[in-house]
Amino acid sequence: IKMAASFVITFAIFIAIASKIFLEFSQTISRPYMDEIFHIPQAQNYCHGNYFYWDNKITTLPGLYIFSQIYLKVFATLQGLQIKDLCDVKDLRLTNVIFIALTFVYLYQTFRTYNHGKRFQDSMKVACAALVVVHFPLLYFFTFLYYTDVGSTLFVLMAYYWSMKNRHWLSASFGVIAIFFRQTNIVWVGFCCICALLNHLRRNGKLGKDDSLVRQIFDAVLGCLSMLLSSIWIAVPYVFVLVGFVGFVIKNDGIVVGDRTSHEACLNFPQILYFSVFTICFSSFVALRYLNILKTLKMVWNFITSPINLLCLIVLSAGMFYAVHHYTYQHLYLISDNRHFTFYIWKKIFGYHHDVKYYLIPIYAVSTLVMINELSYRRSSLWILVFFACTAIVLVPQKLLEFRYFIIPYLIFRLNLRPSTWLELLVEGLVYGVVNYLTMNIFLTRTHTQDGHTGQRIMW
Repeated sequence: IKMAASFVITFAIFIAIASKIFLEFSQTISRPYMDEIFHIPQAQNYCHGNYFYWDNKITTLPGLYIFSQIYLKVFATLQGLQIKDLCDVKDLRLTNVIFIALTFVYLYQTFRTYNHGKRFQDSMKVACAALVVVHFPLLYFFTFLYYTDVGSTLFVLMAYYWSMKNRHWLSASFGVIAIFFRQTNIVWVGFCCICALLNHLRRNGKLGKDDSLVRQIFDAVLGCLSMLLSSIWIAVPYVFVLVGFVGFVIKNDGIVVGDRTSHEACLNFPQILYFSVFTICFSSFVALRYLNILKTLKMVWNFITSPINLLCLIVLSAGMFYAVHHYTYQHLYLISDNRHFTFYIWKKIFGYHHDVKYYLIPIYAVSTLVMINELSYRRSSLWILVFFACTAIVLVPQKLLEFRYFIIPYLIFRLNLRPSTWLELLVEGLVYGVVNYLTMNIFLTRTHTQDGHTGQRIMW
């Protein structure tokens, strides 16, 4: 009863805030904006029964439009209307509000699962953690526009949650739906599969959390071989998804559907470095854990006095320098489209001086080490390696620096941190709240002219 009450209270607060912002967006921006000029007409064609129409500018599969059809059909039937009578900008944007409400539910359930029987299993703290994290600025902003990000995130989280609950066929099914929102989600389906296998090995005593990385890899391989049938049974649902996806790629002659000119793959290795800084900036509450200067200095000293750790740090820094020097790319959109915050970040920081990209390497290194350190409290070295590998596979081929691509790996990182204190949740909530207020206020109240087009707004 206590758990249910805390959930209801926080969910009511969440819905009240989201409803107010949704109405503000709908009143201020009543016409399709940015990528909505492709997504909304496509969905409206579906509403009119034109299921064979496809705008070649759209590069993702039609998951968003299909789900809009489902919910609009239900609403139309209840009101005695036809679906095309409800298929306007406001009603289509409501799809993502429904998605974000379900995202709140799954964040709440995931926090409960991860922290069962521990200090964090205070009902109100679990509910507040979900309430805070669902307001993560990148995810929350696109809740109020007709973009694919919220649906993509929701179904990846659902696949991740059910894989933890050992419902692997269900997890794989949600993974398929996630791919219909964004094709790169196949990587997170693979991540769910590997996590499920690692959990299976750990439960059966085949894998230790504190062993060396080499030992964990060795034990994981031997463990899967020694429990071959059960391991195969876990992996089969995800393998089916992978085989189906390979078939799609072969038939489609690539991952991207539609126009591929702006989505050419490259080896943009610094993307993973940008992600590390992005993650630490939005995880600023983690800094509270390092306020004990003596304890922090002792931890740093123990790290650098270990020959292996010092060697790893040197190799890591050298690798970052090599990646920055040889693989830093500037997508045309990044330096020409002033409707995105990344344009200004790139211009003010990387455009300030040619060598700035090298000066940032220590920040990249520290951010990466802090991420690894925070994850290590709950996850094994092998799990951390798999997480960074999957993140790299998703981000590195992207030539464009686009913060929306960071949403899913950030949330997976956040869900696997050790439990937050009330003060840390408060700081995290304040950071998210301030960023959301500033970015939404700028978007809703300020316009400018670009290339002769008036009414342009700045957004993520």
